[in-house]
Amino acid sequence: MYTDRLLVGVDLAWKEGHTSYGVEILEEMYVRNTFTFTTMKELDQVLTSMEPNIVNIFIDAPLHLNEEKGTRLCDKKFAERGIPILPFNRKVIEKMYSPYKGFQVREFLERKGFKYCGSYDENSFFECYAFGNATLVFDVKKKRAFLEKWKLLMSELGFSNLEIVKNRHHIDALLCTLPYFTEKWEFEIFRTFRNDGYCLFVPW
Repeated sequence: MYTDRLLVGVDLAWKEGHTSYGVEILEEMYVRNTFTFTTMKELDQVLTSMEPNIVNIFIDAPLHLNEEKGTRLCDKKFAERGIPILPFNRKVIEKMYSPYKGFQVREFLERKGFKYCGSYDENSFFECYAFGNATLVFDVKKKRAFLEKWKLLMSELGFSNLEIVKNRHHIDALLCTLPYFTEKWEFEIFRTFRNDGYCLFVPW
């Protein structure tokens, strides 16, 4: 039985002023739409078009920081499995991504009524590591190798209407939604890391 829930994956540009990419997926794994946005006004227009559905948003970008240096505890869970991930800390933000867009998007979504790390039965949003998701679900090690056969792998998993997914950014947005479906099928691939305010799907 399917609901009126929409799953939204977002490959978020880390720096303000750059384009972000998204996909809109029905719960039966049908890719209904792809979109882009640069400003919060454009994101607001996208989300308004989805009302009154329950919308769960899965974002490929860090949305929380409480360490001045080093790697976030949630990111270390991927490193422990041998999956490389960019260390995310204040020094990295200031050097490479200032002004950082992730915190701006989180603030916007919370003002709009979305709950950070909420339940699937309410408007909520979560942090994901897109290629880390692909590594865990499909046992792939290299991004290039995955991109060569991504459509076959995703269709075998159950996704449909993949023809509208045209570039690697939209593919990453699609990968963000994988934890939702593996949890729904009770595959113990991910768990939600909630310590210290983080909300990232990490490996079991």
